[in-house]
Amino acid sequence: MHSINLLSRRFLVWSYLYYQLDESLASDNEYDKLCIELKNEIRKDRDYYYAKEIIEKHFSQDEASGYSIKRKEYPSEIVSTALHLLYQSKYTKNISFEKFLSMHGYKIEDA
Repeated sequence: MHSINLLSRRFLVWSYLYYQLDESLASDNEYDKLCIELKNEIRKDRDYYYAKEIIEKHFSQDEASGYSIKRKEYPSEIVSTALHLLYQSKYTKNISFEKFLSMHGYKIEDA
């Protein structure tokens, strides 16, 4: 059994990749199972989980997916995690991380 916070984060990362970047690190079947597991965990504990407001707004009985989540609603740590996972999974041998980020409209900021 996964913690509800881990499930919430995974749901948001996978949703961001699929619905915002047209990329996937999980099969449709894996995503569907994640949504079912998250929905079941939310029923058990509605008091606390990661990004509760976003998930409650877009994750209902009718829609168990991240389709309706707008790009600007994703927490920056979810976007960062999704981009890093995607890069590590599919692009490290082809392009630099900076170029990868620029392909998706992001850049590394100087500290």
